[in-house]
Formats: sequence, C-alpha cells, structure tokens
Amino acid sequence: YGLAFVTEKLLGRIISKASKELYLTASKDAELYQMGTTVVAGILYKDRMIYANVGDSRIYLLHNGILTRLTHDHSFVQSLVDNHIITEEEAKNHPYKNIITRVVGMEKVQADCAEVRVENGDAILFCSDGLTNHVEETEIAAYMGKDDDPFFIVSELIDLALYRGGKDNISVIMIKNDGGENR
Repeated sequence: YGLAFVTEKLLGRIISKASKELYLTASKDAELYQMGTTVVAGILYKDRMIYANVGDSRIYLLHNGILTRLTHDHSFVQSLVDNHIITEEEAKNHPYKNIITRVVGMEKVQADCAEVRVENGDAILFCSDGLTNHVEETEIAAYMGKDDDPFFIVSELIDLALYRGGKDNISVIMIKNDGGENR
C-alpha cells in the first residue's frame, strides 16, 4: 500500500541522504577518504517502476524485444560522448572510462529519477559496469529475451563477463513481469 505513494522526488531524497551519511562517515576516518559507490534503485508498484541512478551502474528495460537503457551514466567519458567529442564505440576503450563524476558518498549528490510503465512480458535488468564493460547491449537483450528463469539468465550474463576478463564487481539483478498476481 505504501509503495503507491513513493515518488521520484522521495526516492531521490533517500539516495541523497544516504550519500550525505556515507560522506560524513568517510570524513571521520582517513582510511575511508573519498569512499563512494554507484547505485541503481527501482520500486515496482503494479504497472509502473520509479527508478533512480547515480554513477555508471545501469537499468535496462526489455519491452517487445527492444532493449532500452533507462539510466544515463555519470562519468567523464559519458560527458565526452554527450558533447560529441568521442563516439560510443571510442568510449568503450577510453583510458578514463572509470572516472565517475557523480557518486553516492559525495556531500551533496542528486540522483537522476524517473518513472516507467512496466507491462506484461517486460524484463528489467539492474547491473554494475562490471557487466556492461564486457557484454554488449545486443547480447544483454538476447539473454534477457530468453524464455528462462531470470536466475539462470543472470548467471549466464555474469559467467560471460567473467569469461571475457571481468575483474571488477559484476552485480546483476533481473526481474521478469509475467503478468501474474505478484508482478
């Protein structure tokens, strides 16, 4: 019942508060100096999802076989792409691709928040850049489109990223809307 009243603004405030708390904790301990992390979050309620991101972790929606990246990376290299200085292809191997411009752990951070409709048959994937650094979006779409248990699809995606040299954190969560009561 309470989820019906969660708004984009509220989700953004929750992430901002967490960021400030992390910043305050890190400022008290030299070993934690400049500690930070990325975040993707989503709250599903009936046929909609409110979502947010900070950093370069991503959320994807697969609808009718078409994959859409719902989030926008907060990174130096993404700003180069946005300003047409380099292409998406050049960004994949750029030497500064790991420089994040917005993280949870900054004193003040603003999450990008939005809402999307989630229909029967849709699939949603939350992932860290440990996956997207090694697995192409076309491949992600193909795996998400499989008629299989999301647990096995996630395992296959992680295995593929590891096989291709993944050493970074590879976090993946997948949800499929089967249209049932518990969607």
